[in-house]
Amino acid sequence: MRITNVSAILLIILSTVTFYSCEKVQSQLGQRTSKGGVELGGTLIVAISTDVKSYLPNQIADAVSSEVGLHLHEGLLKLNSKTLEVIPGLAKSWSVDNAGTSYVFTLRNGVKFHADECFGNGSREITAHDFEYSFRHLCSVEAGKAFETTFRNRILGANEFHDGTAETIAGVTVIDDYTLKVELFKADPSFLFVLAQPSTAVISKKAIEKYGDE
Repeated sequence: MRITNVSAILLIILSTVTFYSCEKVQSQLGQRTSKGGVELGGTLIVAISTDVKSYLPNQIADAVSSEVGLHLHEGLLKLNSKTLEVIPGLAKSWSVDNAGTSYVFTLRNGVKFHADECFGNGSREITAHDFEYSFRHLCSVEAGKAFETTFRNRILGANEFHDGTAETIAGVTVIDDYTLKVELFKADPSFLFVLAQPSTAVISKKAIEKYGDE
């Protein structure tokens, strides 16, 4: 493992410790209850020192926005709040080849976006196509620092897509609705930690089309 990789991992972990160790976050729920006693909606209360710069994943690049984003968004992976170990998120499992450059993620079945007008006042299941769109959104020219700290020089074709010389990201492939393949330039021990950050979370194309990037 190179020193640069160790530094990257430590930076991500230390940042995440800040997000998870803050116990000034409360969620007031109980307004609506779904099947199985699952509580929906409510109010998230977060003690922060400055304003949140953005709630959109591809714009999250500062500690305060990340702290809030961790409670609003979910990606393929997440971190155990006590051990900081990478654990399954919307991906129930994943595998990597011997070279450490090709990852295959298997998504959970039946997970849906929150109900919204953009889905016809209903909801819709999250698929690998949504992650492919989300990753393109993160690699767009508008992403700025969020792209620089996540996918630049990591995922094949991400740089070209960001620079406008490619229409797709070569290293991101939808195998089927529940299987996503991601290929890297080279083996990167910090990559799984990157996928546990809110900037790499899933978003809906329909929501972006309805509400925009603001």
